[in-house]
Amino acid sequence: FEVAWWPILGSFSHILERLGGVDVWLEGSSTTDIAILEKDIVLLCLKGFEEAIRLAALCVEKEKKTELKITRTTLVNSLMKFTLLEGEQEMSRKSVECTRSILNMSNQNILFGESWETILAHLHKISRLLQITEVRAAEDRSNSLNDSDSVTSSEFAQSKATLRNPTLSMSETIWMTSGFFSRSADTNEAAKSLFAKNSNLMKTYIEHDIVKRLYENTVNLSKKNALDFVKQLCVVGKNSLKQKKDSNPPESEDLESKPMKFFNLEKLIEVSVLNMEFRSRTFWFEMWEIIGSHLYTLGLNEDFEIAKHGLLGLRKLSKKFFEIEELPNFNFQNRFLDPFERIMIHCDKIETRKFLVRCIDHMIRFHSSMIRSGWISFLSVLSIAAKDPDNSVAQLGWPILNDLAMEHIEKLTPYFLNMVKCFFSYVEGSHEDLAMAAVARIATISKFLNPEKGGKGLDIPSPLTKSHLSSRFLYEEGEENEDRDVRIELWWPILAGLGHQVRCSSSPLRHGCLDILTRILNEDGELFDSGVWGNIFKGVLLPIMEGHAVNPMKRKKRAYLPEDSIDNNGVNENGWVNDIAPRVFGACSELFFSFGGRTEKLLDDMLRLFHTYICQSDETLARIALSAFAEFIFKLEVREEERNENKSSGDLFESVDSADLSKDQISVWGSLTSSLASMLVESLPNGIIETSEGLSNAVHDITTPSSRENMLQNRESKNSLTHSNAPIVSPLNIPLWTPSGLSSAGESSLLETDALSVESEDPKDALRAKMDESMTKLVIAPRLLLYIQALVCCHSRAGELSPENVETLFQAIEESAKACRKFNTNFTLRRALGRAGFLTKDGVPKQSCEMLNQEMASYTTMLECLVSLQSYEELPGISARIGAFCKEIINMFIARQDMLQGFLENGA
Repeated sequence: FEVAWWPILGSFSHILERLGGVDVWLEGSSTTDIAILEKDIVLLCLKGFEEAIRLAALCVEKEKKTELKITRTTLVNSLMKFTLLEGEQEMSRKSVECTRSILNMSNQNILFGESWETILAHLHKISRLLQITEVRAAEDRSNSLNDSDSVTSSEFAQSKATLRNPTLSMSETIWMTSGFFSRSADTNEAAKSLFAKNSNLMKTYIEHDIVKRLYENTVNLSKKNALDFVKQLCVVGKNSLKQKKDSNPPESEDLESKPMKFFNLEKLIEVSVLNMEFRSRTFWFEMWEIIGSHLYTLGLNEDFEIAKHGLLGLRKLSKKFFEIEELPNFNFQNRFLDPFERIMIHCDKIETRKFLVRCIDHMIRFHSSMIRSGWISFLSVLSIAAKDPDNSVAQLGWPILNDLAMEHIEKLTPYFLNMVKCFFSYVEGSHEDLAMAAVARIATISKFLNPEKGGKGLDIPSPLTKSHLSSRFLYEEGEENEDRDVRIELWWPILAGLGHQVRCSSSPLRHGCLDILTRILNEDGELFDSGVWGNIFKGVLLPIMEGHAVNPMKRKKRAYLPEDSIDNNGVNENGWVNDIAPRVFGACSELFFSFGGRTEKLLDDMLRLFHTYICQSDETLARIALSAFAEFIFKLEVREEERNENKSSGDLFESVDSADLSKDQISVWGSLTSSLASMLVESLPNGIIETSEGLSNAVHDITTPSSRENMLQNRESKNSLTHSNAPIVSPLNIPLWTPSGLSSAGESSLLETDALSVESEDPKDALRAKMDESMTKLVIAPRLLLYIQALVCCHSRAGELSPENVETLFQAIEESAKACRKFNTNFTLRRALGRAGFLTKDGVPKQSCEMLNQEMASYTTMLECLVSLQSYEELPGISARIGAFCKEIINMFIARQDMLQGFLENGA
């Protein structure tokens, strides 16, 4: 056949071009034998064409050669040429027979492949030619109503209605009732006459419903043939839209192009519906991959009319698909609705996105009872709309989501996490009003998870889907699965999402998120056991502050003179740390003490939280954490005091054995003393005390002549600067603290100042960072000494502190004194750093710097603690230890005076 096909094609084409004139097809006595013979020859050639095309299709199916595909396409195109359907040509009986031959083959299961494109491209014109006669006859009868009572207007309407395919017809209805062929239409009379003549000829010799049967027959095509048919139908539809766009701009589009523009789209929908009903789910989704991709492309079209019809087609198919019940554990609806999500993500046209959201709203309103896994896609679309840069799109989606949460919550229970994610998309969006409303609604839907607040009516799935959090993260090891309430796992995205949003930049929103989070945990905390509470603290509450312990290398401007009077000054009230950190520490502390034994095991985590943010370089955050820590210690003392009272009255706390209670109390104070000791040791300014050569060189580099000139200028203008709003500047051009806080340069938050490059290896930058970090430590360490003193004096004699705990605190105090003593005796380093602005006021050294004060405070704290423990039998020899310590202090001060005298005598 590969060799013979082209001579066969040449013979058939030559015969059809030469034979088959008008006279051949005349019927009656005037027909000659030659005409009959010629007619038979033409029909035989058409039969030969059909067999050649069928044979070519079989060869392609068997051999799968590209050359054979070309052969098949050439044969189909050659036969199509004789139909005269292209262009405005007068058709003959021969062209009608060629058309019928092609239509007959199309209704058979012939593997046309790419040749379907040629056939389908002409079907819309064939369909019009076959049906336009009936439309014109109905219009003629309608126009003669005033002259005759034989035809009524209802008959006219009925005659039009009978022409419609009941499964189809948005495009056919538009096209047949457009009035294009009415007598008042302003069209070319010759073209109308030609079209009517061709239509009458087609109607006479071709069955009226042959085109309809062609599309309906797709359910009988083989899988390969059906996929080829659908693929080429999409290609033809895309090409027709492109041609109409190129030839007919919207402002000049004629009446014919409007109805015919979407003919192939409507036929594609019809084919989809038919195959949806008769094909298996697996194969139909292979077909849907092609159809859905085409509709997705239409949805992205720049022409809103095209995109609109593509979305309407999707909506119509969705309605049909929802009518087919979805089996449990399948997600066919979700897969089917995927084009909606993709269009929403990639579409640039606001009008299209808004119309898509309206389509979603329509489907939910009218088909909610039939939706199963389709909720996943709908919620995903609403999530995308929530973050849409155009506020109108987000505003359209919010009422839909809000109604779902209020009216369809039971239907959405299997997809509860998807709904929560959708609400958080609104919280994360750029529209603050919607974000606040979403946070309030999250608080409402959380009540459905509590059996005491309406959660009993929810049909919660078990087991959960893979998208849900692993239960191993929420429960203690060894707990049996059947004893768990699956609702606990549904809490996690709500709690974690609210915790994450506390870190946002909007002050009202972060306040709302933290308030709702705290309220939910207070109201529903009884649902959680100690293991869940542990993970709530570790996974929700504590990470809120994550990342706000500032690296000293990231900061450039800092005051190098701590003053006791500026505890609440120099604070930017709009900054995140100053605004939310006290609330977070307060919320963690409140929740820790609200649930007794459920959260008691989290003491170490709470202490670790305070440790992290007290022992870091940002002074503002360290002060906030230290204040919260003091309040936490006070609440801890109150709780332990209540326990002691319950113990003495016989009403033991939570029915705990007396011996176990004493052990728990010792453990509590032991953890607290260890934490305080480690905080104090870590808050010692060891970095600035180093005497390495690199640090000394850095000090020398920054004390340049120009810096000294700046120092003298600052000293001369000291009085004027003190009474002005201008910042006091150190030799390093760093704003210094004043008794009333930072002046104009300090109006911005310390966290918002220019940052040092973390990668910087400049010795100056390293020195600045160490000075910066040391200043925070000099503010924190004396306060920690006070806490230690109070703890030892109040709790050691009551037996709440073990000797080991007391010794741990004493060692920390001694480390503090030793570190300060090391700096205070290094007079060279002190003078160099003083020139750099460290521990000086306006470049002028102070009589008593903070390191000397801290050293004295360390000695004082040690002596106060030792004196308070004189009667503590667990620590014998306290009096002797006090004497030895006093003697050591006196000897150290004498040695320091001698060192200073020698330093001055050497001319330093």
